[in-house]
Amino acid sequence: MILASVLFLAFLWLCWAWQQDAASARAFARVQRGDPEAHILALLGRPFRITGPPSNVAWDSAASVRTNRGECIREYWYAPKLQIAGEEWTVGFDVHSNVVSKFRYVSP
Repeated sequence: MILASVLFLAFLWLCWAWQQDAASARAFARVQRGDPEAHILALLGRPFRITGPPSNVAWDSAASVRTNRGECIREYWYAPKLQIAGEEWTVGFDVHSNVVSKFRYVSP
């Protein structure tokens, strides 16, 4: 009986995490250039990490990666709860706390 309860709770957690990840992915897709920081926090919640200016910035694709010329001063990092490929998402902000970059990293 205890094993069945543990397995059921694990199943419930997996369902919850999958639903949360799907909602986060939809929210990340709605991030737009110029969105204020407060809007990003409302959409995605608190990031698991905040870093300073990155070396490069991009907008949604590897083809858009270029050198950060000072427009991005801080990045918020998010990650799905269920990961196999080491996925992380970043949202970068300018000095006015508006979005200037976003990128989805997937480990090879």
